[in-house]
Amino acid sequence: MRSSESSALALSDAATAAAAAAGAASLMEALERKREKKKAYKCALEESHAQLGAQRAAGLERLRSAEEQLAAAAEDRDRAHAALRTAQQLYSAGGGGGGGGGTSQGV
Repeated sequence: MRSSESSALALSDAATAAAAAAGAASLMEALERKREKKKAYKCALEESHAQLGAQRAAGLERLRSAEEQLAAAAEDRDRAHAALRTAQQLYSAGGGGGGGGGTSQGV
């Protein structure tokens, strides 16, 4: 009976080793899937950061353009106000309001 016990023990050990090997293979596959998923997330994150960077750059460019347009409009406004003041001064100096307003008309 000694020999059958050792054979049974050897079979049990072989079955345990086979189960352990199958479990290890399963764990390795799961680990590889996890690595692939992590790599995919990392790529998606990098792409997202690149898109955000491009959007930010475009937004800054639009902001700079708007600031330039605003500065140009402010300059135009200032020139218009200066021209209006000059016109008002000339009108006032020419007698303003009544009869001819400082213009010569051949009547």
